[in-house]
Amino acid sequence: MAEVLIATLALFALYKIYSSGTLDFAKYTFIGSSLVFIILLIGLRIIRDYEGASRIAIYFGVTSLGLLWVSLA
Repeated sequence: MAEVLIATLALFALYKIYSSGTLDFAKYTFIGSSLVFIILLIGLRIIRDYEGASRIAIYFGVTSLGLLWVSLA
């Protein structure tokens, strides 16, 4: 359910970027997706799927860089 909410927020953020140029909703989208990736990472570590957790950690890193980019812009 959280993934669908984040995807919807991302579409709305893209609309806001193209219509008015504001990055506020993009920042909220990156924060929300970071939280989802942290939850997935913790779950994969609990069930001892270390290979899957390493993949999620890469996506979390990319999301963190996106949040940094939006915060600096």
